[in-house]
Amino acid sequence: MKRVIHSLHIIAIPLSFLLFLASSILWFRSTKVLDDHSYHLSSPTHRTYTSLGLRTQPGYLLFSWSHGRWDLRADFLRDDPLSEENLAANPFHPRPGFNHRTTSSRASGWSFWDRQRLRIDMGTLSTPHHMGGFGSISYGDVSFPPWFFPAISSLLPLLYFRRRLIRARRQRRGLCPTCGYDLRTASEICPECGTARQPTSNPAVSS
Repeated sequence: MKRVIHSLHIIAIPLSFLLFLASSILWFRSTKVLDDHSYHLSSPTHRTYTSLGLRTQPGYLLFSWSHGRWDLRADFLRDDPLSEENLAANPFHPRPGFNHRTTSSRASGWSFWDRQRLRIDMGTLSTPHHMGGFGSISYGDVSFPPWFFPAISSLLPLLYFRRRLIRARRQRRGLCPTCGYDLRTASEICPECGTARQPTSNPAVSS
């Protein structure tokens, strides 16, 4: 079990560092341009329409999703945003599959302190067909301040490098790199934790 945890730890460190780099680039890019990534899918068989989105702009990163379900197939074929007729009528609507749009960046309109908060909004709208509705819509969005992911993803690499520095400092002083026990007069194995003594190019001299 310890080997599995150690392997996962080794894998998580470079992944966290890559996430830190990617989220930092997005943070910097959001100050220049507005990126809108989205995925759209409709299913005539299940009479559903699903969309996922990621938007970056000054002040926040926004994840959004929505899922609509029609009661009647005829209503779905009429209202499906991805149908050929509706796309022809609305050429600016995203196409099926993955979409990416880039425009000039614009301010979010939120105050500084509002931009530092985590925002979550979700719900479900349901209306009977005989009242003019088509079924139900589930929606949601989560917005993060732009520094959130760089800050979170940097924790694991920072802890890793801090641990490496502590171990190197202990080794230079003739201490056990794991628990800090004084090994200058001990054998090749730490009597405190059982860690094998590591060779050092500059061993400490016992006084």
